[in-house]
Amino acid sequence: MVRAPLAVPVALTALAAAAPAQDATAAWFAGGPIPELRIVLTDAARKHLRDEPRQYVRAELRESGAAVPLGVGLKLKGSAGSFRAVDDRPGLTIDVRRFSGDAEFHGLVKFHLNNCVQDPTCLHEALAYEIFRRAGLPAPLVTHARVWLDGRDLGLYVLKEGYDARFVARHFGRADGNLYDGGTNGDVHDDLERDTGDGPLDRSDLKALAAACEESDPARRRQAIAATLDVDRFLSFMAIEIMIGHWDGYTLNPNNYRVYFDGAGHRATFVPHGADQVFGDAAADPFAPPHGRVAEVVQQDPDWRAALRRRMKELLPIFDPPDRLIAYVRARAERLRAIAPDLAESWHDLEQRITDRVRFLAEAVERPGPRPFEVGPDGACLQDAPWRAESQCEDVVLQRLDKDGSGGRLRIAAGACRHCIGSFRTRVLLPAGRYEFRGSAALQGVVALAGEDNHGACLRISGVRRVGQVGSGERALVFAFEVEEALREVVLVVELRAEAGEAVFPLASLRLARVP
Repeated sequence: MVRAPLAVPVALTALAAAAPAQDATAAWFAGGPIPELRIVLTDAARKHLRDEPRQYVRAELRESGAAVPLGVGLKLKGSAGSFRAVDDRPGLTIDVRRFSGDAEFHGLVKFHLNNCVQDPTCLHEALAYEIFRRAGLPAPLVTHARVWLDGRDLGLYVLKEGYDARFVARHFGRADGNLYDGGTNGDVHDDLERDTGDGPLDRSDLKALAAACEESDPARRRQAIAATLDVDRFLSFMAIEIMIGHWDGYTLNPNNYRVYFDGAGHRATFVPHGADQVFGDAAADPFAPPHGRVAEVVQQDPDWRAALRRRMKELLPIFDPPDRLIAYVRARAERLRAIAPDLAESWHDLEQRITDRVRFLAEAVERPGPRPFEVGPDGACLQDAPWRAESQCEDVVLQRLDKDGSGGRLRIAAGACRHCIGSFRTRVLLPAGRYEFRGSAALQGVVALAGEDNHGACLRISGVRRVGQVGSGERALVFAFEVEEALREVVLVVELRAEAGEAVFPLASLRLARVP
């Protein structure tokens, strides 16, 4: 559904690419009966999709009430979590003009049919993209469809506008730039696939943004980023991804996004995608370090980091009070109730998750920003820092031992899977300078991960790999690093990556020192 944005501060009205114009296509997405789509494949096409699911085949698409079917191109879609084979309940991409003519489907040339494998409500994407649009950002239009494939009733699907030239023209008012697909965990320094565009074929626009992110001098980096990225719009994009808990999007993963470079200034605008898993963790930290490279460098800049906090506060009226978002969910759910009555409980659960998240955000955005961590001449003890456990496997043991009179210890022990990765982490805000993260560990039978150069017991900062200590015995640990920015948030990591063994780190030994 396309609505006028809610009242937000005047500064946000400068963000172009708001909701697309109310043309016939937008009106069709906004309401009316749920379309019924019947898709028919030949035996040869079905066999081809079993063998090569990402390649287009010819298919026949008929919408109930249509006089004649459309001959379209069809391929399977979905990542590791949502992909299903053609004989199951597959996600589908439809290209109306792939093989013939100039036909269109309700003004669309390309659209997606998402199987909602990871979204029990079938409403996450519609809600997420509505929120992006209310923030004045481009996002795909979404409706629903009931789908039959070769006579099999596959049930309710999400029907989403495709990312093509029409999408660009609809949301940006022009289509002479390049639109890139982030792929699976791709970032701006990767050779991203170009979805559409008349911009430079050598990807010089994408390369310029990637190069700007790697500029070592903070002042020159800020200038280069501003020349290749619409920073104002990106701050809103980051804020919304974080506020809706889009953990599998660009800011936090990175994954599931498109990035468009306009044809005039070649500045980038990020576009959301794959928002089928949102509002999952009400207490997800809105100020956690991002992992998308552009998001990392924007947050490292002190002025932009402060602007991001302000932007979250400015955008809060979209969420708080939650009644308007809940009303949107209920209106969408009512359209689906007749064909999917079994989803009612999941819709109620979504309403509660929205309420819980909004309550948390309302409190979180009022917190003062973090203060720089004070490191005196003799360093600072990290014994009382808020160490958070994090693991990348089920077998690793992570314990904080505080009741033995030692002042506390962090224990990490490998389990039976023989590929154990576990850590304790804490964040500190540091001014420019050179630092050493120091500590000690008692090792017992630590065996390095086979075939990896990042292994053993170690101290480090997030984003930097290193070879740690293996074997048994007491070890002194030191990790040196430099903060070049005026102020930067750094994640300190106490880690074990091992096939077997354990490491115990006395908390009193963990110190951060500033060095000449």
